[in-house]
Amino acid sequence: MRALQKAVPVAPPVRRSAGPTDGEAGVLVVDDDVERGAGLVAVLAAEGWAARLTRSVASPANLDPDVVVVALQGKVSAPLVAELLRSDPRLAVLVVASDLDAAALGLGAGAHDFVTLPVEATALGLRVRHLVDVMFHQRRQEHERRLVGEERLRGVAAGRGQLVGVGPAMRPVHELVRRVSSSDVAVLVQGESGTGKEQVARAIHEGGRRRHAPLVVVNCSALPPAQLEARFFGEHPRPSEGADADVAPTRGLFLQADQGTLFLDEVGALPPEMQAALVRTLQEKKARPLGGDVDLPFDVRLICGTHRDLEPQLAQGLFRHDLHTMVNVVTITLPALRFRGNDVIELAHHFLARFVERDGRTPLGLSPAVVDRLLAYHWPGNVRELENSLERAAALAQSDRVTLDDLHERIRSHRLEDVVVAEAEADIVSLDVLEERYIRRVLKLLGGNKSKAADLLGLDRRTLHRRLEKYDADRAEKSSSS
Repeated sequence: MRALQKAVPVAPPVRRSAGPTDGEAGVLVVDDDVERGAGLVAVLAAEGWAARLTRSVASPANLDPDVVVVALQGKVSAPLVAELLRSDPRLAVLVVASDLDAAALGLGAGAHDFVTLPVEATALGLRVRHLVDVMFHQRRQEHERRLVGEERLRGVAAGRGQLVGVGPAMRPVHELVRRVSSSDVAVLVQGESGTGKEQVARAIHEGGRRRHAPLVVVNCSALPPAQLEARFFGEHPRPSEGADADVAPTRGLFLQADQGTLFLDEVGALPPEMQAALVRTLQEKKARPLGGDVDLPFDVRLICGTHRDLEPQLAQGLFRHDLHTMVNVVTITLPALRFRGNDVIELAHHFLARFVERDGRTPLGLSPAVVDRLLAYHWPGNVRELENSLERAAALAQSDRVTLDDLHERIRSHRLEDVVVAEAEADIVSLDVLEERYIRRVLKLLGGNKSKAADLLGLDRRTLHRRLEKYDADRAEKSSSS
């Protein structure tokens, strides 16, 4: 990690960013030491930020920055911080302080974060990235609140098949859903438990020609084995003595979903005998109720879901190859929530809006600390866990914002090291080492795709490439010196 060096600044125009993944977010450096301020601007420019230096500023409104870095020393910085925030409450202010006492004065005046001298370049870039993320989400919340005031959550409750989140990890999912919705092709949706497989099935159903017919959803793992055939195919009850012999059969899942869509979640849990019956039924497009002697035709689009890897089951003979071929014409793989970046906050706003509408209460937002914690948590239960957590937080919230006190303890106490540091390496390391571990892990999880990794990390590709080159150079230098 390199320390701040005095350099000639590169100062493109300051511009308020469109969002937290915009590498050209505006940073205004306020420093009465021109040489030191020029070094700060050069560091920020090297990290991919559009930065500009000024010795003093009465009001930053006409410069329209996202983040203001205040590098004035001592007590002089505190009044400036307060004045900046009075002129534009949307600003994120970071104080560059000579010591912790000066940093405390800046924070007391309302600054959002601080670094101390000498400034380490990567640390400064990470702090600015975090502030841009937080302030972007706050501005979006303000926009959403205005929309809520004008129009009571229009569209939030409508269309349960709405897929929320358009981050890089979800783009292939959106594209496949769009392409398969207009056909009747069988789809297998796979992903960890809680990633939203049923939501994908709803999106496909509601986007196709069968949207006005039923969508029948069943979790195969939750059905008692003795009732499987009756539930799938229906049952022709035996009439009691003296009763009318012509008793109407109960309708199985295929007939319930006739003209519509049948979603079989956890299809890998079906026993072999049920798989064989399912193959025959899908081939013939007819279902015979138990106890009946007539095959009843149906017209159903089939979507299946699984959190299991079906390949080992195929190899072990636990899942039929012919059934796998029938249900797996197109595969949609859902990413785990921990790989979806800022989609976590999109989903959080979506769930809050739904609970607000359901409970008839005033709109709720997220405090910056909650945004930070939601982004840091690893979400082992995926979208389902996030939804349950936001429902709890909405119920406990005492103001117009969800605060840390409203979150479950496991989310409040979660540390970034819990995710990015392996247990065998759970030592105290520098921020630079921690950052490298995290970046390399993201790259590994994305199969080495640097473009996707850069999008997920909120970096531009050139910045990611420079950091990887630096890590490799540092490692080579250590190897040669040892």
